[in-house]
Amino acid sequence: MKRYLIWPYARALFVLPGTVLIFLPAAIFWFGQGTHWGGKLPQLEDELPWLGCISFLIGLFLAGWTNRLFLTIGDGTPAPWDPPRNFVLQGPFLHVRNPMMLAVFLLLLGEALVFRSLGVFLWLVVFILLNLIYIPFSEEKGLAGRFGKDYEEYCREVPRWWPRLKPWIVIK
Repeated sequence: MKRYLIWPYARALFVLPGTVLIFLPAAIFWFGQGTHWGGKLPQLEDELPWLGCISFLIGLFLAGWTNRLFLTIGDGTPAPWDPPRNFVLQGPFLHVRNPMMLAVFLLLLGEALVFRSLGVFLWLVVFILLNLIYIPFSEEKGLAGRFGKDYEEYCREVPRWWPRLKPWIVIK
């Protein structure tokens, strides 16, 4: 790791995941829109918290792994104001182009299921829709500009959202 600055990384974690996963869901609960689905979900009501825990743990693991790679190999953070300086082609990035965003989706889904919160689930849907627009039209254009043909080849081989089972083999 060439540079290890705590403040940029802590700021990135506080502002981005903090807002999406903590502050906005807390506001949803604060304003009374966070608790329980409109009706019972037959045959799943008892399993929702367990499914939510599984989703949350998978998301937490994936977020930790991805963040570690951003720090150690990418020499940056997940934040747009301090992006990785190096193209990361290891671990989950060989299966899916946006493992960090996939992790956040899984974390939010976990929260919605554990708390049986329709409000948090609706926030997840809105967050996914916003990223369906932002990532291809803004983030990926910036990455293509920074990393050029290598990134373009990567986009052709690795799906944006749904992980491929076999890792992409980088041939150089």
